[in-house]
Amino acid sequence: MPATQVIESHNAIDEIHIIRHVNEPKRLLLVWQSPFDANDGRTRRIVAELVKENNTVAFRYLHNGEDFKKAENVGFRPYPAFTNIKKEYSNDITAVFCLRLPPKKRRDYHIFLRSIRLPEDAITKAMLSDFALLGYSEARLPGDGFSIINPYDEHPSPCEFLSEIAGFRHIVTPEDYDDFPIGTELSFEPDPANPHDPNAIKIKAGNTHIGYVNRAQTPAFKHWLENNTVKAYIEKKTLMNYELSRVIMFVEVS
Repeated sequence: MPATQVIESHNAIDEIHIIRHVNEPKRLLLVWQSPFDANDGRTRRIVAELVKENNTVAFRYLHNGEDFKKAENVGFRPYPAFTNIKKEYSNDITAVFCLRLPPKKRRDYHIFLRSIRLPEDAITKAMLSDFALLGYSEARLPGDGFSIINPYDEHPSPCEFLSEIAGFRHIVTPEDYDDFPIGTELSFEPDPANPHDPNAIKIKAGNTHIGYVNRAQTPAFKHWLENNTVKAYIEKKTLMNYELSRVIMFVEVS
């Protein structure tokens, strides 16, 4: 397996896996992952929320939460634009975080939309707000550990989205990495005996456990697994080195 490799979805999968039902969220979560601390397992911690009410977006830190305190213990610092952890911010919140995304004026912007499985005309057809785009894209930048997650609080269905398979690199060994190619069908299994999180949901390829649902999305998945049909497939695999590898699944809820 080469030291530096980026694997994207095959064209055939691109044609099938597209977000056809665009969801407009009311809440997004800012999560932070330590880029350095191996003892914390580089766990993604929920540190703040962006809440949309009456076309205004408020940003507030969840500074009393367990995740926030654990993040502080491994080096978390507030987002540079919002340094007071006890203040609620309400000015240009979406615009600030959209600076983490490619400019819409770029000629290749349609390629960015395709990479996150949104229709290439989603912007021109006004299918998608900037707030929703933050949730679909994660708004990740290399190096600062921040990303944005849509928790799907209202359990919309039908819907489609991309989500990282949490814990993949800790559960699947480097030697077995290639045993789970793009297109692999996935299933989900609640894991109430999990010693770290009784609400955890396993992700399985066949009979093999390969990771977990993102903790920020487990309440939505629990609802969907009890009330809907959920299908998922390995969509993208990105490998810079194994400690930083990411495996992304495409999820369809009907």
